[in-house]
Amino acid sequence: MTKLSPANLSTADLARLFDVTETTIKRWADSGELPCIKTPGGHRKYLLSAVLAFADARGFSPSHLPRTIDTEILDEQNEQAVIHKDIDTLRNTFVQKVLSGKPGEVSSFLLALSHSNLSVVKLCDEIIDPGMEEVGNLWLTGKLGVETEHRVSYEVLNAISQIESAKQLREPTGRTVLLACPRNEHHEIGLRSLAAILRLQGWNIIYLGANVPTDSLMDTIRIYAPEVVCLSMTDPEAGLQMQNDLRKIYESVRYAKGTLVLGGTGVHQRFRDARLCDHVCESARDFLALSHRLA
Repeated sequence: MTKLSPANLSTADLARLFDVTETTIKRWADSGELPCIKTPGGHRKYLLSAVLAFADARGFSPSHLPRTIDTEILDEQNEQAVIHKDIDTLRNTFVQKVLSGKPGEVSSFLLALSHSNLSVVKLCDEIIDPGMEEVGNLWLTGKLGVETEHRVSYEVLNAISQIESAKQLREPTGRTVLLACPRNEHHEIGLRSLAAILRLQGWNIIYLGANVPTDSLMDTIRIYAPEVVCLSMTDPEAGLQMQNDLRKIYESVRYAKGTLVLGGTGVHQRFRDARLCDHVCESARDFLALSHRLA
């Protein structure tokens, strides 16, 4: 299979690939929809990862685009799954690699997917997050040891960091989001995924991570006054016990003139009904749609 360089695609290259004029490509680039790099001579160059993410958002067929598929990591079945966006197959492979126990397999697989034609949003929303939820259920039912769950979590967090570092950042938006897991919430992969996606979108990130005490969270909100505060909770029982804390956090967010968004499997609709938050999002894609409405 032919592999193209992940960088240095020209405006003319993209005009042929998308079957549009070079003027259209330049307009997409100048509007910020299609990130580009300008050379010292003023020529626009495009990273393959940015082009594939743009194509995914626009619904263009991957068969008309260049792709970099690591055939040393992805077998023929998964290579075809990448090309045809067979997410179920890729998610099942992800879980299988998690359970195989072979060090490095999980992060290698995710990095290979990130270099193909899957957007970071799709990778996080449809493969990593539901795959890790399945892993968590295996741990809860005693079918998976805590040592394996911790090892896999570390590998996935490391892979997210590497994926984030390899992608091109958009121009800063001037918008700030604070991301945290409240006290007694130790699962942060969904939150870390969202942080990576938003950073790539140009947001300023204040990342507090897992198990943040309520007072510390409120202090940070008062200091930075972020536009959006996003909390992630995965345990429904712990979520119910957090109602009084959420009320205090929400008051701090409102005082700072911000917006409180909750996400994760531990979030209850009653939180929104009881006015303990402004919005509930089920995925990173949901949050991105919401952020456009809030802008």
